[in-house]
Amino acid sequence: MGKIAFGGREHLVALAAPKDDKLAGMMAYTLRYAEELRDPAEYFREIKKVAVDEDQLSLAKELIKRKSGKFAPERFKDEYEVALREMVEAKVKHAPIPREEPARKTAKVINLMDGAAEECAGCDEAAAAKKKGVARSMGTGSKKGLTLVKSAGGKTGRSRKSA
Repeated sequence: MGKIAFGGREHLVALAAPKDDKLAGMMAYTLRYAEELRDPAEYFREIKKVAVDEDQLSLAKELIKRKSGKFAPERFKDEYEVALREMVEAKVKHAPIPREEPARKTAKVINLMDGAAEECAGCDEAAAAKKKGVARSMGTGSKKGLTLVKSAGGKTGRSRKSA
């Protein structure tokens, strides 16, 4: 047992020899202090006792049995470390930094205005006015009538004020 400092604080460490006498070296295990551990009774107190149906329990056990297996650490990679190493190597070689393309998700795009146009009362008039370059004032109680729509290249001479 001992203490080691890293990450800006002290940690407990236990040193152990390998179980196999043929292996050389020592293993260091970082441990937690007592105040870092949660009291199990306090932690699980909020879990209520419920009656579990036998069929559900047997199904859960079967699923766990099917999906369980021996832990194979070689199946997992620290992708952050791999990306960091690639970036460092690229910088050392003065090569462009490798960038991963973001995953592109294809989805069916639905235009919400298509459905709104079908339900809109008087949409035919608004669509016709819009095609002619004229828009109807939609404000309630407004008596202005028709106003010209601002063209892409020019100004209408009126300044807009934000709310």
